[in-house]
Amino acid sequence: MGSHSSYTRQTIDDYRNGAAHAVILASPCEDAELRDVYLSIARTWMQLAERIEYDLHEECGKPH
Repeated sequence: MGSHSSYTRQTIDDYRNGAAHAVILASPCEDAELRDVYLSIARTWMQLAERIEYDLHEECGKPH
């Protein structure tokens, strides 16, 4: 997956905040399937944020 240069630090923060919110929603879930969905969303959004951040560093020539 390649990122687009229009991604910003705010975009990364938004994905990370969304991931944290998904974890918060998962915590009280008694339905195991729903909890797993929330945690899957959290993992995906954290991975996306990390990938965008990595790509932004690559574009700027900064070390990771």
